Amino acid sequence: MSNKSYVIAVNMIPYGIKMVVKSTTDFVEAIVNEFERLVNSDHEKADGYHLVLKAKLLREDAFFNKHPKAAHVQKERWGKFCDLCVDFAALNTVLYKEPIYLVHPEQFDEQRARGLLDLSSAGGVDLIPEVPVMRLAA
Repeated sequence: MSNKSYVIAVNMIPYGIKMVVKSTTDFVEAIVNEFERLVNSDHEKADGYHLVLKAKLLREDAFFNKHPKAAHVQKERWGKFCDLCVDFAALNTVLYKEPIYLVHPEQFDEQRARGLLDLSSAGGVDLIPEVPVMRLAA
């Protein structure tokens, strides 16, 4: 990838988590590198962490879907949830060689309006040259 860091929208919907999380290419790249080291040193541990992390994310997703205002009241918990979403997408990429699903910038604000985004982050996202992005179903 280029030396420029891009703002991206990681789509968690393919993993069964009903949101899109804003991040940066630098942050995601660092996490991918960290998980590559883990997988190379202890693949079983990485597999186990993947299962535990997915279960935790599904519980947190259910909680925040049931209590949408909690994201504004329990900011630390919400922030951790968003960070773990990006961790999960990165680990899934390393373990299963699947892409990290990105939302097209044109749809980012639409998703924000529907409450499927990390609402604590302001601003839009970048379209990265030569990187495929998803168009979400209406």
